[in-house]
Amino acid sequence: MIDLTPDQRTTVFRSMTRERIAVAPPADFRARVGVEVPASVELLPVPETIEVPAIRRYRYTVIENQVVLVDPSTHRVVEIIHE
Repeated sequence: MIDLTPDQRTTVFRSMTRERIAVAPPADFRARVGVEVPASVELLPVPETIEVPAIRRYRYTVIENQVVLVDPSTHRVVEIIHE
C-alpha cells in the first residue's frame, strides 16, 4: 500500500479520472491490491502534471471509477484510489 495523504488521494483521483476514460476490464478481472493485471489492460504512465512523487514509478488505469496503480515490473495492483 502506498502512503498517501487524503489530499494526495483526491488530487490523484481527480486528475487521472479527468484525463482518462474508464476502461472495461476483462470479465473475470476484479481490481484488488496484490492481483495481477491482465496484459490486455492498457497501463499508462503517471502524468507529470501530478505532483505526488510516491506514485511516479507506477503505471495506472481507470476501471469502474477507480484509479488502479500498478507496479510495472510485476503487473500487480499496488493501490486503488476512489472518490
